[in-house]
Amino acid sequence: MTYLIKQLNKADMLNGETLALDATFVEAYSQRDPHNSSQGLFDSEARLRKQGRNVTLGYGVHLAVDTGSEMPLGIIVEPANVNEKKTAPRLLRKTVKHNRRRWKNLVADSQYSSETFRDEAGKGGVEPVIPYPKNQMKGKPVLRIDRKFRSHGPARLKRLYKRRSAVERTTSRLKEYYQLRQLRTRGLRNAFIHALLCLITMLMNALSAIKHGFPEKIRSPTFTWNIHV
Repeated sequence: MTYLIKQLNKADMLNGETLALDATFVEAYSQRDPHNSSQGLFDSEARLRKQGRNVTLGYGVHLAVDTGSEMPLGIIVEPANVNEKKTAPRLLRKTVKHNRRRWKNLVADSQYSSETFRDEAGKGGVEPVIPYPKNQMKGKPVLRIDRKFRSHGPARLKRLYKRRSAVERTTSRLKEYYQLRQLRTRGLRNAFIHALLCLITMLMNALSAIKHGFPEKIRSPTFTWNIHV
């Protein structure tokens, strides 16, 4: 994955301006343990997480995405009950370590709202664009999101926050076209390998589009299929 990202950097396809973080749930290949309903019967490392009105067993795939190219640059996989705040600092350090470019901004939803994480991003020269909950920074001109997912606050921060949708589109393509939606393997290590292979396939498809002279097709999941046909 690091090699492919370097190749995309050489091709100047990563704009290096805004990084977006988000997590997505992947269902485990197991049913619940009847003796311990918080974990899987065939996959003891999978954990429960609320998905809408249901509680489901699985893993959380935490991603860092370049918002310009919508390419994944960093990944961490944890049991589904691990909060985004806990993984965010490690994911940011891991992504920055393997990429020479320096981002100006980091956008993420309110699940990442933590002063510790904001401080860490700031020390690295990256401006965190993360909405504050209602009970924090009262009366201050900060970014907030209401129940209808409308953004409020300074116009500049609202514009930057709109870039967060890039990571959602990347996740959608990973699940729809690159087999991230459902596991057919068990255990945290294997779940990580499965997710990593999905990302590598996406990056290889993007690099193939560039090599064939179609850089505008790097986000097309069917580009490689069409070339071979």
